[in-house]
Order: sequence, then structure tokens, then C-alpha cells
Amino acid sequence: MKVLMLSTEFYPIMTGGLGIVCYSIVRNLVQNGNEVYLLLPSRIPAYFSFRNTDDIRRMNLILITDDLKLRKELDIGKDIYHRLAMIGVSTFEYGYPEMSFQKDVLEKITRNIPFDLIHANDWGTVRTGLKLRQISYRPFLFHVHSTEFERACGYGNSDIHSLEYLGMKKADCIVTVSNATADIINKKYEIDKSRIKVVYNAYDPYTFSQYQLEDNKKHISIRNISIKKMKNKNTVIFVGRLVPQKGPHYFLEVAKKIISINRNFKFLIAGEGVLKYELQKKINNDRLDGFVTLNGFLSREALLSLYRNSQVLVLPSVYEPFGIAALEAMGFGVIPVVSRSSGILEIAKWLPSFNFWDVNLMAEFILDLFKMRSKVARLSSKSIRTARRNTWDIRIKGILKIYKNLTEYSNLFYD
Repeated sequence: MKVLMLSTEFYPIMTGGLGIVCYSIVRNLVQNGNEVYLLLPSRIPAYFSFRNTDDIRRMNLILITDDLKLRKELDIGKDIYHRLAMIGVSTFEYGYPEMSFQKDVLEKITRNIPFDLIHANDWGTVRTGLKLRQISYRPFLFHVHSTEFERACGYGNSDIHSLEYLGMKKADCIVTVSNATADIINKKYEIDKSRIKVVYNAYDPYTFSQYQLEDNKKHISIRNISIKKMKNKNTVIFVGRLVPQKGPHYFLEVAKKIISINRNFKFLIAGEGVLKYELQKKINNDRLDGFVTLNGFLSREALLSLYRNSQVLVLPSVYEPFGIAALEAMGFGVIPVVSRSSGILEIAKWLPSFNFWDVNLMAEFILDLFKMRSKVARLSSKSIRTARRNTWDIRIKGILKIYKNLTEYSNLFYD
């Protein structure tokens, strides 16, 4: 199978879960003998050709241009970030919101790549994906990782809604990450559920394996905090974008409640977003400076060290289509405490869950949990088992089955 993958993020160029999920899907597709061609938003037209895992590691770049000088410079440049910057792929914090290519470029891509289907991820790829479908007559799969209703905690941006609706209406198949998001698509966009397939996100230990720390001898410093030195503290973490949807302000309220009762806790927030300065102001005003730290967006290496040295992750999202950070943390034995709107509960019903606004109950649960070390050990082991039962090498089979059905159906009409 030859797949043309469209995304606005791809590890290591990412701001959140979309980039790591797309990376894991691509890597597992390639490991199963498929070829993947990746399109990212870029100033200079180019695509990435992945026929083996080494191609993915090198970000094997193919230019759609006759600029010989640029071709030569790209051959010389070995650093991935430098090569991406040369073609205008954003390596900045928020990246490009939408992919945009001229029709003649898309026609060249269609001529150069013998793809069987288009796999487009979220609203930023809809326009480009549908143009490619029109040119190539190949099936269009629209993978909805979250909707604007979920991200905005309400109606949100009408232009994004229009693009999401267009993608859903025109798609040959819609894939989403949970039944909860499928319900929103059905009710808010009036899309028949028979057109929606649910493929849950999964844990990918490979994205951490290159950073495995032998015998825990090495440690990573985040800002001025040595993670290894936190072992004498009860460590509670938040990992996610600092936006209203993710509920980081509720995390601070939980921290404040716990610290008022037991000061032997450390709270770390990993992520970037529009609420960053507001959260820092609240930390200062509530005198939480010595207990709560904003750490910004973490590399996979730093995230690995954070997970290994933490006990509890709090995910108090107002809307959480799935919750990939929770599943990743579970792979290291971290116990997630999640809001009842979290899609991950569909594969891990046993997780401690609360209404996102009920900070008192969340705080009480965490305080009680640390009084019972045997319960911490039991839930930690359960976290690891759950993560190992939900890996991408298992989940990719569902995506391949959808691909097979799509291409067989389209061949009846176009071949």
C-alpha cells in the first residue's frame, strides 16, 4: 500500500499530540511493508519519502523544484532542523495552522507519487487533501483527532468548523480517536455514524527508546530542577497544551488544595500555550512558586525522565478526545487522574476519573492515594499493563483494514 499522508505536525516538528500520533502511524505503516509519502506545510514545495524506518529517521526529503543550488545545499546539510528550515517547514512553537499548495504543485505530486489513498489529519489538511482527491481520483480518508467544538470548549472558529464539515462531507471515510468524538461529529456536524470508524490512539515505546537511560544513572535537568532529586517528593504532573480545553488552571487549583494540607509534593507542568503567562501569574499570586513549576514544551528525552520520576498525572480537560499523554505516562507506571470527558476511559475504564471542575475530590483522591503505597504500586502496575495492551503495532491493523476497504471500493470506479 502506498499512502500519501498529510499533516501539519510530525515528530520532531510538533506542538502537541498530533505530531507524535502521526509519526507513530507512519512508522508502523512502514514497518508493515507499506510506503508512505508525507506532506507538511512548507514554503518550498517538497515531500518526504519513507520506504523504510531509516528514511523516517533521516526525514528523506524530495524537492518539487528545479532549483539545483537548493538541491545541492540540502544534500550537504545533515541536520534535520536545518534542512527543514531551508524549505520553510516551521520549526517554531506554533507552526503553520493550515497546509496550502498551488494546484500545479499538487499536480506534480500526483504525477511523481503513485499513491493509493490520501490520509489527511485534522482540519489544516482538508483543502489540500480534497484538491489531491479531485486531481488523482484516489480515496480521501479524513482522520479527526479533535474537533473545533472540543478544542474551543464551545463553538469556536466558524472558518475551522466550515473546513471540518467540508472534510467530513466529502471524505470517503472518517476516522476518529474515540466514540466520544464520533458522537460529537454525529450530533454537531450531522454526519451519519456509519461513515465514522473509531481507531483509538496507542502507546509507542519506540519514540522513547532512543533516549532510554541506563540504570537511571543519567538525569535531565528541567529549568533549575533536577528531576532525579525529586524522588523524596510526591510528584504530580500535567502534560499538555496550556489552553482552556486542557484545564491547566484546574490543575493549579488541585495543587493549591493539596499543598495547603501536605507540603511534601512537587507539581510540574510540561507544555506551551496561550495561558502560560496567566498560569505563571497565578502561581506567583497564590505563593505556589516553590511547589509548582512551568517547564515549557519538553523534548522526548526530558519527557522520558519526567515520566520515570513521577507518580501521578492529572488530566483535568474540559474536553479530551483521547488523552495520548495519559497513555504515554502509563507506559512508565504513572497513574493518570482524568476528567470524565476523556476518551482514554473507553480503553481504560478503571482509571480514576472526576468532573473536570471538581478539584476538591481530585485533591482528596491524590492525598489518600499517597497514604496507601500498596495502592500506588498496584495502580502503577495496572497502568503499565494497560499501555502494553494498547500499542501501535496492534492498532495499525485496524487502519490497514480501513485502507484495504477504501482502495478496493475506489478501484471499482476509477481503475
